[in-house]
Amino acid sequence: MHQLVLWRLEHATAECVTRPDRLADGLRLHAQHAPLLTTLIQVGAHQRAFVATRGCRGCAEDRCEAGCYGELLRRLIAATVPGSSLAASSGLAARPYRRAVLAWPAARARYLPASALAGWEEARLTLHWSAAARGGVAVAGVLAVSADGPDPAQVLASFGWLAPQVPAPLIGRVAAPPV
Repeated sequence: MHQLVLWRLEHATAECVTRPDRLADGLRLHAQHAPLLTTLIQVGAHQRAFVATRGCRGCAEDRCEAGCYGELLRRLIAATVPGSSLAASSGLAARPYRRAVLAWPAARARYLPASALAGWEEARLTLHWSAAARGGVAVAGVLAVSADGPDPAQVLASFGWLAPQVPAPLIGRVAAPPV
């Protein structure tokens, strides 16, 4: 179980989350044991959510090996977001992003809602969650956006996130699909 496996989160809305406390606790525990990436993509008016974690050879066919982190993540989502499911995905398409910022929360940062991407025709927010000191979770990521819309650094700053601009020559590398 070494490769990162990407899943598309289907049929999930904020209203589906019946126990946000259990979901947050489960994701925190998961991130302490295996890498966890969350990606929200917006193209036009449509948004899609993806998650990636360390998986096994059987993940793509829903035939996971015992102890597979992908299977544990699937069970967590099924238990805390009724009606939703994780479907194996072959990858994310490269998009023509023109601006990008690195992102990490400041001390009093607020949660980034899906509506934070509404100002752009195309946007991708990828966050990497990992274990931190004293059983906590650290998060950092990249917001890549199309040329239209507001300054991405200002949007993230409005939620209390630090967001330095990525230099133009590096945007293609930084904004590449994570999996």
